[in-house]
Amino acid sequence: MIDQNYNNPYGASSQKVNPTSRTMSKSELAKVAEYELGETPSTRLKALKELREWIASEGSRLDCLKDAPDAFLLRFLRMQKTDAKKAATVLDNYVKFRTNSPEWFENLDIQDERISELIKSGYLFVLPKRDASGRRVIFSRAASLDASKFTAADVMRAHLLTFEGLLMDEECQINGLTYIMDEQNTSWSHITIWTPSEVTKAFTCSEKSIPLRHRQVNFIGLPWALSLVFRFAKSLLSPKLRKRLFTWPDFEKVKEFVPSSILPNDYSGEGGSVEEMAEAWHKELEERRENILGLKSINFNVPFASTLY
Repeated sequence: MIDQNYNNPYGASSQKVNPTSRTMSKSELAKVAEYELGETPSTRLKALKELREWIASEGSRLDCLKDAPDAFLLRFLRMQKTDAKKAATVLDNYVKFRTNSPEWFENLDIQDERISELIKSGYLFVLPKRDASGRRVIFSRAASLDASKFTAADVMRAHLLTFEGLLMDEECQINGLTYIMDEQNTSWSHITIWTPSEVTKAFTCSEKSIPLRHRQVNFIGLPWALSLVFRFAKSLLSPKLRKRLFTWPDFEKVKEFVPSSILPNDYSGEGGSVEEMAEAWHKELEERRENILGLKSINFNVPFASTLY
C-alpha cells in the first residue's frame, strides 16, 4: 500500500481529504529545490563549475557537451541532488545511450508518423493538470497499443520523446513525475513485442541515464501474465525506485491520492476525454519540437547543437 502521506505536501491528517491539483509558483519551486535537492544559487554555481570541469577533463570524447548551456546540465544535477560526481555518471550514460541506441534516439520527432500515432491514440500522454504534489502525470493505456503494428523500439521512442519534452520544464526537473499505467485488458501480444534484453535495456536507460526523478509509478489492473513481467522488471531497478512502484486493482484506489479533477473522463475523472488530453500533449510536443530535435547532436565527438534553448 502507498503511504498516504507520500503525496501529501501538507503532512498527515486524521480526516480523509480529497486530493486537489496543485501548481507551484517559482518561489515554491525554489524552496522544493533547496529542501529536496540542496540547490541554492551558490550550490548551483559550484556544481555547474565542477560538472564543466569534468566535461573538459574528458577531452575530445565529450566535445558534444563543451558548449552545453547551464539549463541542459542542470537537469542532471537536479536528478542527483546537486552532486556533480553522480550527475557526471548519469550524463555519461545519457551520451552513451544516445550514441549506441540509434533505434531509440534517432528521429525523436513528434512528426514521425509512428510516434505521432502512438501519442494521438492515447497510448501515452501527459495529463494537462498537475497532481496534489505539483507534478506532471504520465498516463499510459497499454491495451490501446496495436501490438501487430508497433515494435518495442516504437514504444520506447514515444516514451523518450515524452521524457525529453517534460525535461524542458524546470518544474519537472525539480518535482519529478508521477506515472499512471493502465494495464487493464492487456494480452500476451502486448508483452511479446519485448525481449528480456530489451526490457533490461529500457529500464536501465530510464533509471540510470534519463535525468528524471521518478517519484511514484502506479500500475493498475495488472493481469496475471503481465505481473510476471512486472516482477522481473522490478528486480532490475534500484531498491530506492522499487519502493516507488505500486500496483492497484482499479482506479477507485488511485483516486484516493490522485485528484479526480485531473483524470480523464473515461476513468470517471473530470479532466477531459482521453482524446482531448492526448491531442493537448501532442500539441505541447509540437511546440517543443525544435528544442527536442536540437538534442540529436548529443553524440560522442559531435559538437553540441547551437539551436538548443
